[in-house]
Amino acid sequence: MKTPLNSPLASAALAGLLMACGSAQSQSQPQQPSPMPPTNSLVIYGTIDAGVTSRQLAGEGKVRSVNSGLMTTSFLGVKGSQDLGDGYSGNFDLASFVRADVGGSGRSDSDMFWSKNAWVGMGTPWGQVRLGRQSSPNFIASLRFSPYGDSTALGPYLMHTYMPAPTQPMLTAHGATDSAWNNAVAYIAPAVSGVTVSLMAAPSEGGTAGRRLAGTVSYGAPGQPFAAVLSTERISSAAVLTPTRSTALPGALPPLAINDSQTLALGASYDFKVAKLFGQWDHTQIDATRAAAKPEVDLKTLQLGVSVPMGRGRVLLSAARTAKAMTAVVDEQRKTWSLGYDHELSRSTDVYAVVMRDQVSALPTGHTFALGARVRF
Repeated sequence: MKTPLNSPLASAALAGLLMACGSAQSQSQPQQPSPMPPTNSLVIYGTIDAGVTSRQLAGEGKVRSVNSGLMTTSFLGVKGSQDLGDGYSGNFDLASFVRADVGGSGRSDSDMFWSKNAWVGMGTPWGQVRLGRQSSPNFIASLRFSPYGDSTALGPYLMHTYMPAPTQPMLTAHGATDSAWNNAVAYIAPAVSGVTVSLMAAPSEGGTAGRRLAGTVSYGAPGQPFAAVLSTERISSAAVLTPTRSTALPGALPPLAINDSQTLALGASYDFKVAKLFGQWDHTQIDATRAAAKPEVDLKTLQLGVSVPMGRGRVLLSAARTAKAMTAVVDEQRKTWSLGYDHELSRSTDVYAVVMRDQVSALPTGHTFALGARVRF
């Protein structure tokens, strides 16, 4: 009896024959291993932070509002890595700030869309190289040694050094050139015995930002209670405008055009488990132009802080003092302290309450109260 070629029995016989031929061929010829595809990773990450606040800096009126980014500037990003083998990898990071209170992108309407990060890089056995817009080494170092981390709204140290605005009562050391640099080339060395070196350079490319150089040497071995950083930054041949005080305030001055500046900064922390202590010191010297004059500005900032575990959260206390000396202008001081409690609802969600006091020479004292929530993903 003949079996039709399209019957199940014929199909099974044909499959068996092909398997047998394949097995014989594999035994008669050396089997070539198939190349392993590169390992890829793609991560969507970010933080959404918003709260209600009654905000008042020294010399200002009180403003009650819902604000985004009180403890962490809200942002959304995507980053990826491709393992190329032998210790090499290709990496990128694109991240945009978000204003959760109004649904806008950027920290303000003037921000570029990818204003937080926009870089591509290569990882090697000898370190990482990154090209594009990225946070400066000095700014990254600043975040590690304050109880308030990257809070520019409630953290005294970053308020004193990185937050210039028309309403800001005093000149800041670094805010005129932003916390992230365009057109930057960065190198991050591998950690050796807990010590890491980071370098960054950015040309002016014919613009007003000037030539920028920065570097840090940091120590922070995993599991060790002590950490420290030494940071330096230099900007030359710039023409960056920054306000020295709001024109609405008494004794207002014309904006400065910063030409050159140099900074030396130190940071340290020690975790006693029952409390973690923080300290930061920043000294910045600025050569500037104001109304055809060429003043020199000297800024010294000191910050001391502590984080104390309590229940499922932490009590946060930080105080900063900045002394400003400027050619042909009376010396000024700014003192700010923040006391708060950050309560963890989970590893990625927390709520917080903070009270802040802000003082500047010859100006009325400002008081701020804030309640907010933050979700990291």
